[in-house]
Amino acid sequence: MAKTKRLMQIEAERSLLIKELKMIDDLSIIMKVRAYVNKKMQPKEEEIDIEQYNREYDAIMKRMDAGEFVTHEAAVKRLSNGKRKENSLE
Repeated sequence: MAKTKRLMQIEAERSLLIKELKMIDDLSIIMKVRAYVNKKMQPKEEEIDIEQYNREYDAIMKRMDAGEFVTHEAAVKRLSNGKRKENSLE
């Protein structure tokens, strides 16, 4: 019974919100509402424990120590030249 009441309340609030959104003439407000809704609709990222974080951090540091990285300058230069290499670390 409570579930049905809650669903009815959600539907009523949704309908009211849609009516109110139709009256808004400010595109920036509409875009902010859209961004908020889109963010809430995305699945939440899974939290990791400190051990997993440390393993990932160590792996990244090893790659950097091995020279497997792109500097900011190189990335900007590559993008400004229109070159976008997928999966490349040149």
